[in-house]
Amino acid sequence: MLFFGGEDVLYDARLRRIHLVLLRRQWDGWDVRWASEGLMSIADYLGIARETFASDRAREPQPFIVPPPASEASSVVLTETVPNGRLRLARIRGNATNLLCGPQSLESTLRQARFQDRLEWIEDFPHGGVHVDRAARRLETWWSDETSDTRRKVETIWNGWNVRWDFDDYDPHFALCGDALILQPFDVRAAQQNIFDRLEKSLVDALPRNPARDLPDIGRKVEISPWTDHSRGRSRSTDKRGMLDALRRELS
Repeated sequence: MLFFGGEDVLYDARLRRIHLVLLRRQWDGWDVRWASEGLMSIADYLGIARETFASDRAREPQPFIVPPPASEASSVVLTETVPNGRLRLARIRGNATNLLCGPQSLESTLRQARFQDRLEWIEDFPHGGVHVDRAARRLETWWSDETSDTRRKVETIWNGWNVRWDFDDYDPHFALCGDALILQPFDVRAAQQNIFDRLEKSLVDALPRNPARDLPDIGRKVEISPWTDHSRGRSRSTDKRGMLDALRRELS
């Protein structure tokens, strides 16, 4: 099973790891993987050309944003190895598409960023990370979000650079940072319990309803396909309760 999406697990790679552990226990005997490049990963698996799904709407790439000093609205850990071998760290805001601006744009970001020798990350878990070594012309990066075809475009635009794309694997970047990056404590058991609590709410069977028929009157006749009323069936609440309870016991 190859999938991507959601809200919390889409932007939090650390929480996604827990989600995948639980999924793999329930999908015993299956290969369950995250599609790091979204639909492009699924296309690759099916042997379909990526161009089939590529958008022809080209947007002007934007550079990373350096938040003001008092702001905590950051999402990306930026690190750089300077010529003396020292590592420095900073906060920036953006996503993988900002790398499409190329090395020149990143030079500007590096000049504006407020670098520190030690960085205490008091925000939520980072959505991504960028490491630069200008002397070695090396770029390393990881992203929680699915990145579509951005990787291949970045490798082309950063011609002459050694680009390492770690997808959603943040471990190499954090290992590079060592004690210089201080993250908020993370309780794995509490995160698991939070997932269980959310699943608990879905155990109660609700009457079938069609959201398409709940749309407000828009002032003109709208035909709704009868197939939207088709029920695909559901597991009984007792079955779902048994599955959840078994998973709780296994992890207790």
